Amino acid sequence: MKGNTTLPWLTLGLIVLIPLQLWYNAATVTDLKWLLYPTSYLVSIILGSTPVFSADNGYILQEMNIILGQTCSGFTFLLLFVALIYFRFQNFYSKILHKLSFLFIVLIVAYPTTLLMNTSRILIGVLGQQIADAFLQPQPHRVLHELLGLFCYMAALVFIYKIAYNYHIKTLPNEKIVSS
Repeated sequence: MKGNTTLPWLTLGLIVLIPLQLWYNAATVTDLKWLLYPTSYLVSIILGSTPVFSADNGYILQEMNIILGQTCSGFTFLLLFVALIYFRFQNFYSKILHKLSFLFIVLIVAYPTTLLMNTSRILIGVLGQQIADAFLQPQPHRVLHELLGLFCYMAALVFIYKIAYNYHIKTLPNEKIVSS
């Protein structure tokens, strides 16, 4: 790796990721259907509930009293996934075409991974809520819900990072490895 070839790629990443995050902050549930619909479909199959779309709220699973809205879309996880994996490992590639190919692969892998992780997070949240309702006063346990979601996402990102790290160490042994 000659000179600081990472800085232009990090700058490009910020130029792309910051506007995407700003778009997400202003997005409606209709804008996020490309993430919400598949997630609600997977959750509904497992929970046996039919999702109904509401432009104001998102997908409503009436039998379970669950609303999958903007914050349930997994968009932030998607951005974190791409940022973590691409910007940590793009320096393993020296040619621009390889860096762009790697970005393309990361984007392709990020979408289904986000759908699966988001579905898992929602299902764990539902299970956690049911367990909390059994042992605590029946009420929404917002802190528990948030902590379970955070734990699921962080565990998934650590797991994905380790897989990517092991892959890059084994397949690119001659490249200079930046310590993690």
